[in-house]
Amino acid sequence: LDGVMVAGGGEALAVRNCCPDLPLFGSAALNVFNYRAVRNYGRLFSGLTLSQELSGEQMRSLVRYARSDRSPALECIVHGAVELMVSEDCLCRTHAGMPDPSRAWTGIRDERGRIFPVTIDAACRTHVFNAVDTCLIDRIPELLAMEFDALAIDLRRRSGDSATVLAASYREAIERTASGDPGIEQILAAAKDRVKKLAAGGITAGHYLQGVPEQG
Repeated sequence: LDGVMVAGGGEALAVRNCCPDLPLFGSAALNVFNYRAVRNYGRLFSGLTLSQELSGEQMRSLVRYARSDRSPALECIVHGAVELMVSEDCLCRTHAGMPDPSRAWTGIRDERGRIFPVTIDAACRTHVFNAVDTCLIDRIPELLAMEFDALAIDLRRRSGDSATVLAASYREAIERTASGDPGIEQILAAAKDRVKKLAAGGITAGHYLQGVPEQG
């Protein structure tokens, strides 16, 4: 076992107490959104996934500051449906007639007709995901320039065939960008069209362009 990814400080401490030498990695659920969080978590974690609510400019600034100091490895999720909510309540038990997500695909339809996928974990917590997939494949050149230690694809709830296509598409995008291919814009545009076909609800750049609007 090379390491364990956890979603909270309590989980991290439990693993640390059990296996002191096992490397810990923090998932996007930790909501790492500034340098102070990176510095504080860096005492415990070998690697951190940055919050998916950050804009591209915010990520660039955060990685730059982190590199000026000793910091854990930093990762950015470039594809996948953002997890919008985790509830301690099990919707399968509280909503009569709702199918068991372990046996049937389940989602919540809003007033605009968008469907937000729902999964239930082993502890009967409800996880609600965005109706559209975040897709940053056409932003690979910018992300590589930020010097992340890793770019991640969230393949939860994906079939093996879908995961294979997504992984291959992003690998090609990274390799062709790194090689300085003069036709990279056309290559990335074609890759974006290819992965878009795998997203039932469509794709979006998410918060990458503007981040999360500040509340007045």
